[in-house]
Amino acid sequence: MKKMYMFGSMLALALLFCLMPSRTAQAANPQQADLTGSYYTNYDITGDGVNDTIRIRKRQVASGVYDGFYMSVNGQEVIHLLHNYYFYEDHVKLYTLQDGTVIVYIYLQGDNLDGPCGLYVYGNGRLNQVLNFQTFFKYGMHNTGEVLKVSGNRLKVKFFSMSQAFAGIDMKYTYQYKNGRLIPVTKYGKVKVYKKKPKKPATARKSFWLYKSATSSRKKIRVNKGQKFRVEKCYVNGSQVRFKVKLTNGRNGWVKSPKRFLTKGPLIKETMYAG
Repeated sequence: MKKMYMFGSMLALALLFCLMPSRTAQAANPQQADLTGSYYTNYDITGDGVNDTIRIRKRQVASGVYDGFYMSVNGQEVIHLLHNYYFYEDHVKLYTLQDGTVIVYIYLQGDNLDGPCGLYVYGNGRLNQVLNFQTFFKYGMHNTGEVLKVSGNRLKVKFFSMSQAFAGIDMKYTYQYKNGRLIPVTKYGKVKVYKKKPKKPATARKSFWLYKSATSSRKKIRVNKGQKFRVEKCYVNGSQVRFKVKLTNGRNGWVKSPKRFLTKGPLIKETMYAG
C-alpha cells in the first residue's frame, strides 16, 4: 500500500512538472528579436540566462482592431496596456545588452501613429518602463520612437514628434543602461526636419530670436522672416526644449520651442502641421 502511495505521488509530481511552463537553458538571445506571433519558448526575457515561455494576446473589438495588449511570462501576466482609442498593429522587440539585460520594446500603433510606445525591463514579476517615447518630448504630438542600434550596454534611439516648432522631426539620442535605468549620454540630440527639399536650407516663416546657448537667457541673434537656416541639434531637459539653428551666413544660436501650435504654421515655411 505504501509503495502504491509513493508511486501515485511521483506520478502526480511528474504530471505537475509537465503542466508547468518549460524553462531550459539555451544559447544567449540574439541582439535583436522581433516577436510577431503570440507564443515563444526560445527567448530569455527575464535576463537570467534561461529560456522563458512568452505569451502575447490582444483584446479585439473589430476585425483587425484592438484596444488591449497583454503579455505573460512563465504563466504570469507581466504587462497590460490599454490604447486610448484603438490600435491596428503591435510591435514587440527584444534587445539584449552586453550585460545580459533584456530591453523590451512595445509599440501599439493606431491612427496618426498614436499609441503606447516605450522600453521595458523585467523585474519583480512585471515589465517596468525605463523609457516612454510618448512623454519624452513635451512640445509636440503623435510622439513615438524606435531603437536604431545596440552597442554594449548602450542603445541608440530615435524619437519622432509632430513638433510645435518645426512640424515633423526626428531626434536621435544615445542611452546607457546602468543600475536599472536608461540614462542619456547627453541631453543634446541630432535633429532631422521633415520638409520639402530636405537637403536645402529652411526658410523662416516668421521672425524669432536665437539665444546664446541651450540654457542661456541672453538673446543673441534675431532671425528675420525669409532668412535661411538649418536645424542641427535639440536640447531636451524636461519641459525645457531648445533647438540649435545655424544660419547660412555661419552664425548660430538656440531657439526656444513654442509651447503651443502656431496659428500661421511652424517656424519653417517648407513644413506644415499634420494629424
